[in-house]
Amino acid sequence: TIAMMMVGISAPAYAQNAESITSEAGESGIADIIVTAQKRSERMQDVPVAVTAVSGELLTSRGPADVTDIRTSVPSLNLTNTNGSLTTSLRGVGSNGYGPGIENPIALYVDGVYYASTFGSMLTLNGIQQVEVLKGPQGTLFGRNATGGLIQITTREPTQDLTGIFNVTYDNYETVAASTYVAGGLSDTLRADISLQYTHQGQGWGKNLTNGKDVYKINHDFTARSKMIFEPSNSTKFTLIGDYSERLNSMHAVQTLPGTNAAFGFLDNAPDIGYDVNTDAQPRNELKTGGASLRWDQSIGELQFLSLTAYREEDINEFFDYDASPVPFQTVNAAIQSHQYSQEFQLSSPNTGRFKWLIGAYYFNSIASFNPLLVTVAPGVTIPVVNYQKTESIAGFGQASYEVLPETTLTAGIRYTDENRNTFDGTLFGAPVPGRKASFSKVTYRVSLDHHFSRDVLGYISFNTGFKSGGFNVSVPGSVAFRPETIKAFEAGLKTEMFDRRVRLNMAGFYYTSRDLQQNLLTGPSITTINSGSARIYGFDADLVVKVSDELQFTGGLGLVSSKFKTFVNCPISQPIGGIALVTGSCAGNNLPLSSPFVFSAAVSYRKEISGGSINFDADAYFNDGFFFESDNVIKQKSYAQLGASLKYVMDQGFSIGVFGKNLSDNRVKGYSATNPTGVHAVMYTAPRTYGVTAGFKF
Repeated sequence: TIAMMMVGISAPAYAQNAESITSEAGESGIADIIVTAQKRSERMQDVPVAVTAVSGELLTSRGPADVTDIRTSVPSLNLTNTNGSLTTSLRGVGSNGYGPGIENPIALYVDGVYYASTFGSMLTLNGIQQVEVLKGPQGTLFGRNATGGLIQITTREPTQDLTGIFNVTYDNYETVAASTYVAGGLSDTLRADISLQYTHQGQGWGKNLTNGKDVYKINHDFTARSKMIFEPSNSTKFTLIGDYSERLNSMHAVQTLPGTNAAFGFLDNAPDIGYDVNTDAQPRNELKTGGASLRWDQSIGELQFLSLTAYREEDINEFFDYDASPVPFQTVNAAIQSHQYSQEFQLSSPNTGRFKWLIGAYYFNSIASFNPLLVTVAPGVTIPVVNYQKTESIAGFGQASYEVLPETTLTAGIRYTDENRNTFDGTLFGAPVPGRKASFSKVTYRVSLDHHFSRDVLGYISFNTGFKSGGFNVSVPGSVAFRPETIKAFEAGLKTEMFDRRVRLNMAGFYYTSRDLQQNLLTGPSITTINSGSARIYGFDADLVVKVSDELQFTGGLGLVSSKFKTFVNCPISQPIGGIALVTGSCAGNNLPLSSPFVFSAAVSYRKEISGGSINFDADAYFNDGFFFESDNVIKQKSYAQLGASLKYVMDQGFSIGVFGKNLSDNRVKGYSATNPTGVHAVMYTAPRTYGVTAGFKF
């Protein structure tokens, strides 16, 4: 069962809800975008933070979307679906790890609630209002696990007027996806909505050659979310949100990397079999997750008070072939449970005046476990592992901005985090393993100076620090704790609007130094975390919007990154041929995993009014220069390009019909690859070319 528990006292500023995400900028200019990058609603062009915002409507305009589709709008952000978990990298800081207690360095927030689990972060984007991506460490206002940045997803807010959106799609893999969103007022002070999404895939992207069954197939994917808003007065607002998701699929379709060897001579020079696999175990991934949050926004005179209370829970079962071969040698059957509780309080000043400030406190408590993890290492030989990890974290934070000179503002913020982690009830081979405890505390801070050269030009420089908490590897009971990773970041940026606000160009350069970056590798039955030495990262990114006319708009972005390990002594190193046990050595000078030297994206949107309705055309292109999956830089995803497009006819009565396509270039891209201790290079892929038809109705 998924517990839906919410208790809360709180009150934020209405500004922080960002009820109106965009505001009109005249008949011809680009509309303003309102973001909450500093935990208050502000015009994006006035915020001294590198942030990219994209509307939910744009993300879903080219067919059904999930959280990984955000990367086409934010080039420096690399998002992959790893066996049903979200793995991330932003400006070279990333992780391809997943499992109980493993958290991404690119934090994910939905309606202000932090999603700790990588499994629960693989979201379908339905009923989404806006997505913001904050680049660079966000350790001051957002906390301990945002060393690379964060993703903020804001869902739609119900209106008093009755609103409905219905869509259904069908694609070339017999995938039927249906979604609905309905909202309206229940009384003068109460309004609510409900968002539903369901997907069923009739044909997999590939087959398991051993048993003939489909792989890379979504048996079902269901998500429900509801938001209720109660406003008893102009100064008080309560928002209650509940959500539930469940999915069943065979996306954990692992195969031996083509051209390499499996362990112990089971398979030499593995052939390229496309999206097919050849394993004795049929992959299965099942997840049930849900939660609830209660937010209280309260005006106290000119001050704004916020309380946000949230609870989340999930239950995962996965089964896959660990040796990636047709020989019945190694399989993993994992039952993973986790739950988290969080409470945040904020008190903030008005958005006007020379001096603005915000203070807050945050509490987080979670338990994540393997219960059990069953590892079959030979026919009839199974190793059972049971282990729990508890996390308890408390933090206090504050930030203040002061206009020291006309149009020049100095901002400073600080956060203190104290965290305790411990493992308990651990067993290995059925024998108890003593629990362990570790404590971590850290002060993180931010300083920035910005200047408005005009309303349309903002320049800023900043220095930020962040840290990602240490912890224990749940799959290895009795193991020692890995250390926190820390990062220091310099950034200089320029935000501009030109030509009567028809062109928006935002750009930033950055330089990071880090210590003890947490790297993930396969050791034994599951992914574990180790610490590297030091690393340095520098680069440049830019976002461009050009509104050619009221009908035509172009957007684009690019990211340039150089990321290198300066020291990494005990780095696991594999052999390109595969099938040879890992050794340790130095990875100094290697690129950081998932970090692409050059990434570029471009999109065009065209709306043409015709008799009885409009024609809507959207197209996008994404280019990635390639990246390595592991610290030894052996397994690489080569450079690739992907194209997407949609064409839709929208009638004045609200009905629509159209066609869409994704990855029209049909490039087969590695979504995940890792080397296990026996030297096997395992690989899984992202979606092939998909195309289909869509129909909808909106009122």
